[in-house]
Amino acid sequence: MEDIELKISLLQTEPTFKDINLAAGKIQNLAAKAVSQKKRPNILVVPRIFSTQHINTSFDPTVELLKNTAARCRTTVISFDIFNKVYAADPNGNIIASCTKSCEAKDETMVFSVDGVCCGIAPISNLKFPEAIKQSAALGAKVLFVLGVWPKSKEIYWKLLNIVRAIENQFFIVALNQFEKQTAFIVVDPWGRVVAENKGSGVFTTVINIGQIDAAKSQSILYTETN
Repeated sequence: MEDIELKISLLQTEPTFKDINLAAGKIQNLAAKAVSQKKRPNILVVPRIFSTQHINTSFDPTVELLKNTAARCRTTVISFDIFNKVYAADPNGNIIASCTKSCEAKDETMVFSVDGVCCGIAPISNLKFPEAIKQSAALGAKVLFVLGVWPKSKEIYWKLLNIVRAIENQFFIVALNQFEKQTAFIVVDPWGRVVAENKGSGVFTTVINIGQIDAAKSQSILYTETN
């Protein structure tokens, strides 16, 4: 596989659960800052900024914010809602993929293409189920975005499971875990190495080289004979 790079920007902000307009404004401002970089990101990853405690659960504004941000910035945006369902919107503002726990909905599309690279999405709960993560790999995903909310007390398990799933499936995992008022973000390569990590606020950008996947497979004990 030739070297293909994906530039991914995480928009990190402290949740503003009580003021929907203020929360949305924060994300829009960070998104504008991200796409103003010299090389525009291929993908924006957005944490959840709404809570079931402060909005009407019959209408979650996450999806509309996701679509509007994608269309305004002309880039793919990935986020998740109050029910921990993960979505991806294309640069035209259309929802192109969604995934619930273990992808229970049979009509859901888990994978999509970004600039020729097959990507997948999964809620954080799926990390506990190897077969659920393998679904994306079987569909050709080279990068899996895993988003959701686990408590800080489980942070070490979250990190280790992402590493294990990346090794098992020989792809990149871009993971976001939102706990309390903090967001943890890691990128794991096909060797299981954490190549990017951040807990700060603002725009955090990283670049991954998809060409590393073939190199990892050629060296992995999962794909080569060993004594």
